[in-house]
Amino acid sequence: MEQKIVKFLLSCGFSPKHYGYRYLKKSILYYVLSGLDVRSLGENLYKRLSKEEGGKSYKTIEKNITCAIEWAYLKGDVSYLTANEMFGENERGRPTNNEFIALAGNRIAYSLEAIS
Repeated sequence: MEQKIVKFLLSCGFSPKHYGYRYLKKSILYYVLSGLDVRSLGENLYKRLSKEEGGKSYKTIEKNITCAIEWAYLKGDVSYLTANEMFGENERGRPTNNEFIALAGNRIAYSLEAIS
């Protein structure tokens, strides 16, 4: 499953050199495996990652994920994101962290179901 997540993130234009990429990968994996509702993501997820990352501040993790999404949305393959109807137009110009994690997680979960 991790390979599917990596392939998806790279195809969206995420750069593995950003810390947020690593946190996003873990967040999507956790979301898919846990089956959580999108509303229960957010601070709980960041706090969990904080513990795994040796006590980094959960605010730092949240900011790194935000920066990675912004970077990919501005510099990555936006046509891939919009062509797959992943994100509609919104006033922010990019998805929120929770929106991205949930939509990416759902897409990956559905692709895994289609294979099996």
